[in-house]
Amino acid sequence: MPYELQANSDADDLWVKPNFPGAPALGPFLNANGQELHKLVADGNLEQVDFTPRFARTNAGWRIGDLLWTTYFMKIASRRLIDVLEAIEATGYRSFPVEVVDTDGSSLGAFDGLAVLDADPSHDLYFSNGAQFWSFIASDRVVEALRAADVTGLSIKPAWQ
Repeated sequence: MPYELQANSDADDLWVKPNFPGAPALGPFLNANGQELHKLVADGNLEQVDFTPRFARTNAGWRIGDLLWTTYFMKIASRRLIDVLEAIEATGYRSFPVEVVDTDGSSLGAFDGLAVLDADPSHDLYFSNGAQFWSFIASDRVVEALRAADVTGLSIKPAWQ
C-alpha cells in the first residue's frame, strides 16, 4: 500500500520558509535565464542556482521534525531521513545541500533539500498531486525502513484516504 508523507504542521512544529539571497519581497524570483528560482530549488536543480538554499524559522514551534513544514512546495528532510533513503537505495528523488537556521542565524540541525522527481508510481517516491507539492507518495519499503530507523517526525498515512 502506498503512503502519503508530509511535514507535520501543528503550532508546536517548527516551520521554515525560504530565505534566499536577493529574493524580492513580492513577485517572481528569477535567475538570469528567466527561470523561477523557487521552482528550481524545489526540483533540486541547484546547478542553475548560484547559492545554497537557506531556510529560516518562521514560527515559534519547538518540535523539529524529520520533514520541515516550509509553507511552499519545497521539501526539507532531516539527514536521518535521507540516510534511510540512501541505505535502501530508494528511487524517485534527489537530495541537495541546504541551510536551516534559527532567527539568530544559528543552525537548526542537519537537513537536506528533498526533491521528488516525477509521478512515476514504479519509483519509491513520487508525486501525489502530479507536480511538486508539500506531500508526496512513498512505497511500503520506504515507510517500513523509516519506521525501523525511528524516523517518524513526519505525517505518514495511507495514500488517497
